[in-house]
Amino acid sequence: MAAWATAAATIAQTGIQLYRLNLSANIGKQADPVVKLEAPDIKCFKTLENPLKKILGLLTQGKEVKGILIHGILGAGKTSIMQNLNNNEQVAKMFHIIIWLKVSADNLDSNGSKKNFSIQELQKDVMQRLKLDITTIPASEYKKTIHEKLKEKKYLLLLDNVKDSIDLNEVGFPSNWNDKGSKIVLTTRFKLVWPSIVDRYIKVELLTPEEAERMFTTILKNKIGQDFRTYMLRAIKWCNCLPVAIKIVAEYFRSKTDEDSWLNALDALKTCPRYGDDMMRDMSRCMSFCCEYLSGKEKDCFYYSALYPEESNIPKDRLLDCWMAENFTGTSRRHGRRMLEDLENRNLFEEDESKTCVRMHKVIRLVAFDKLRTDDKHKYLVLCNDESVDQKNMDKWKGKNWISVADKNDWEPYSESPDCSVLSTLFLQGNSNFIKLPDLFFKKMGSLHVLDLMGTSIECLPDSLIDSKKLAVLYLNECTNLLNLPPVIGKLELLEVLDISGSGVKMVATEIKSMKHLKRFLVSSTAFSGTDNILDVISGLTELQELLIDTESEKGTFNWKIVEAVMESVKSLTHMTSLQFRFLDNEVVDVLKVVDGVTRIFAHGEDSLQYFIEDFDSRNVQIFFGCPISPNVKIHRLFQRYVKYCNGKDPSPTVLKLLSKSDAVEIAKLDNLEYLPDFDFAKLSAILVENCNKIKYIFGPCVILSRLEELYLYDMQELESVSCSFFSLDNLQN
Repeated sequence: MAAWATAAATIAQTGIQLYRLNLSANIGKQADPVVKLEAPDIKCFKTLENPLKKILGLLTQGKEVKGILIHGILGAGKTSIMQNLNNNEQVAKMFHIIIWLKVSADNLDSNGSKKNFSIQELQKDVMQRLKLDITTIPASEYKKTIHEKLKEKKYLLLLDNVKDSIDLNEVGFPSNWNDKGSKIVLTTRFKLVWPSIVDRYIKVELLTPEEAERMFTTILKNKIGQDFRTYMLRAIKWCNCLPVAIKIVAEYFRSKTDEDSWLNALDALKTCPRYGDDMMRDMSRCMSFCCEYLSGKEKDCFYYSALYPEESNIPKDRLLDCWMAENFTGTSRRHGRRMLEDLENRNLFEEDESKTCVRMHKVIRLVAFDKLRTDDKHKYLVLCNDESVDQKNMDKWKGKNWISVADKNDWEPYSESPDCSVLSTLFLQGNSNFIKLPDLFFKKMGSLHVLDLMGTSIECLPDSLIDSKKLAVLYLNECTNLLNLPPVIGKLELLEVLDISGSGVKMVATEIKSMKHLKRFLVSSTAFSGTDNILDVISGLTELQELLIDTESEKGTFNWKIVEAVMESVKSLTHMTSLQFRFLDNEVVDVLKVVDGVTRIFAHGEDSLQYFIEDFDSRNVQIFFGCPISPNVKIHRLFQRYVKYCNGKDPSPTVLKLLSKSDAVEIAKLDNLEYLPDFDFAKLSAILVENCNKIKYIFGPCVILSRLEELYLYDMQELESVSCSFFSLDNLQN
């Protein structure tokens, strides 16, 4: 078998016996330092060779590196790297013995739970690797026997396909294994498994396009002529450099012998997979980990995410909105975030650079569709590629729970209202040619929870929208032709999320105040121009938790007076946890953020401080003046009233008044300050001063510091003394 065909078979992990060693025939002999494994040659594949080189370097770094975790999507080549590590001559010279263990099966256990092999199963494999006779030694003695055999050894333990932490001491590995210089390298599909052991994390990326082509042609065994190269490159592009997809698709194409059959195969790739499709069945089998160990609600979340267009960035907040509306996460947004983190941890999602969006690999998305076909709970329709939205396709809407026709630009006119009595999610976003919905469009959509019209050219909403009385999420952002919201929108009393940011709406309908369940409201700053209407609407949203104001400005040119008006309007909203402003470069500034009972506030200027001073004594508050909100404050004790001031200018009387009400103060980057101004320090328990390069002494001669317990000074280049005169610091602890 060619090297990469072997690699592909390894990657697909079609059987587990290849790696579970059977050494019973060699019982009683001295264990070999290394048992070589069949391994693909990865020297021509830098994507796999570079992680191996990195691991080799880490193995030489002494006791500070005890555990190395290799993670990545199934089929990316983690096991291939480990096999080459096992066989490496350089590694063999570092350790007395190298022990390879396959830690779990690839399929679900009987309960569908996250599970390694049992301790006793692992012990048997270790005993066999050490050539110890399991037929004469009782199972109760395995732990002791392994311990005696390894207690003086420096070994490398290679653990393949780890799904959860392992109690190595129970297996028999000495508890002081790292003292002898022993090390562990493990592969896993999970990013955050076994944190007590892991010191270094190595992610295996997807192949480069050149590597993907090399693998594809190797599997085809060069049986294609130059005329087929164009088709092959199109197939490789579809695989998106995922090795397991390349293996399946290349083998699929290898059975095709003429141009017509290749073209038909390409057409099959372009469309959503059909139930019973052989290639899709193979893909689903090899990628079965997609649903492995997921709870029912986690599966719902995973399946639902496939509704978004292929390879699109999915904003995390929007995903959480929809999951909550569909009741996958209950009423807890925090629970939804934990579920999203878990799906990322399983490499089912990739996070973008901004960490605000996730993306689902196209092959994983197709597998999700394949799994959905056998799922009785969710009936869905996703139009693919060139499928038009005409009456024929509209007939398919009946009986569907989820429908996604996003990014379609070929809507044909139709008049009747579709029969969608069980429809809960409708994605129509990105259809730039989509201008109008029929008047009765929503008449038979009484179960609709999520409606996404983002980026369409829609000019008005039909009155029949009020028939969707269960609607919880409505996205109208970037609908630039939508100039007004109809008054009937106020009758959507169960609406929890409304996004009209970037739309053409300049005047927000006062009827929105009737939405007593609205929790997230996203609106453009243009709605605040020359009217108090929007402020009146906001102050009437008694359940509002999150407010995001989208600006058409760069951060440096923004009129921050809007902040003062908005802060006043949300003053009485007791559930408010987040106020954000978004600028042209997509930078989001937190102005108000409540986390675990602590209110964090960004004060851009002194004019906005008055509101904070009035309310400062009544709650746990952290105010950040001249710097962004951050949970990482350098004074680690939690104080009820905390101010970080790094404005660059000497504090004004207004600022000094705020500081005098504080329990803890952090002052940083004041370029002209020579000492802290003489103001009332009497209430302060902690003071931190940093990067104030002209300060020669901290306190003036008449300072009272009766409560001061902690004083921190960092990077003070001109500092000569704490004070210009004697004063008492009886309470000072740090």
